[in-house]
Amino acid sequence: MARDVVARSAEGKGLCSLESSPHPALVFERFPRLLSRRGDGYGLDDEARLRWLDEFVKLAAETRERRQRLDAVHARLDALALVHDGLRREARTAWRLAVGLGNPSATDVGMTFDFACGVPCLPGSSVKGLARAGAELLEAEERRMAELLGVGPLDGDDGASGTVVFLDALPLRWPAFEVDIVTRHHDAQALPKQKTPLDTDKPNPVHFLTVAPKQIFVFRLLPTADTQADSLGTVWRWLKAALDELGAGAKTAVGYGQMVAVADE
Repeated sequence: MARDVVARSAEGKGLCSLESSPHPALVFERFPRLLSRRGDGYGLDDEARLRWLDEFVKLAAETRERRQRLDAVHARLDALALVHDGLRREARTAWRLAVGLGNPSATDVGMTFDFACGVPCLPGSSVKGLARAGAELLEAEERRMAELLGVGPLDGDDGASGTVVFLDALPLRWPAFEVDIVTRHHDAQALPKQKTPLDTDKPNPVHFLTVAPKQIFVFRLLPTADTQADSLGTVWRWLKAALDELGAGAKTAVGYGQMVAVADE
């Protein structure tokens, strides 16, 4: 079966015929159809990448099966948060979101997916990092940060974990995808003797996948046995500041990934 899928992919034939609603993350990670014939082999160019990404946006559109799969994951996570007296909050993206651009990918530009249902996600480790950035932004006490978020190993110390557990942040509804482009005009590595860009440089456009704007993401924080009553609220305040001021994911300097808490809208 896998050999048949790879053959169809290399030949440029449709994957949608294999099943009515293929798993988007699996298709993106394992069966991208973007290689073009070059002599005796195959190669990757931006035109082929763009064709594939445009097709993926259509292939990964919302279906009833995908919506039900995502709803089931949210139901399990909500039950988990309820049993453990966790905190559940929502934030809406102001513009596009790019997560996992540096992940290994056949497109050379990746995306981070939740493989349970195939939606893009913010890993719990990234959410924790955002909370720490928000704490520093709000000038929180070092002792309080160490207590809730933990500290890394220093000077032979094994470090310590925090008292708050961060779950992956998933979109509330099945998200829409969009293709964006970044054009690099100067490659310092390819042209080591040329330190500054020139008008003679050859532009290198690279298309990549993003999550469309105005998507609501669900954040869940869980306590541990040592968590104090106000700890989850404190961490959410840090996290909310980071989402609003700094943004999540990649390319935040140009506005990607900024989120506003739904309760504050």
